[in-house]
Amino acid sequence: MLGNIKLEAIEDLKMTRAETKAQAPHPPLEVREHQLHLVADPLRMKIIAEAVGKYMDEHSFEDTTLSDFRYNMEASYQSFYSLDQDDWDFVPEHKEQVHGAF
Repeated sequence: MLGNIKLEAIEDLKMTRAETKAQAPHPPLEVREHQLHLVADPLRMKIIAEAVGKYMDEHSFEDTTLSDFRYNMEASYQSFYSLDQDDWDFVPEHKEQVHGAF
């Protein structure tokens, strides 16, 4: 278990590149940092980044690779939606979907 996030739930979010393209209304984003690699639609990318950040904050967990990976996920989401440099929040349509979970 990763904090309150069960690994099974993370497994459920995994999709192949073809599944992501077929199901997502937006093209998938792809992020890499050392051995870490993620292909996901923008919403799932942001949710995973937020969950990793929350876990790291709550457990005082420090890992440079994981921090950089999270930053890359956040920056990819931010870039995809052309958000301002200092705007790290969910876009309005996604805020409704996550219902204040983060």
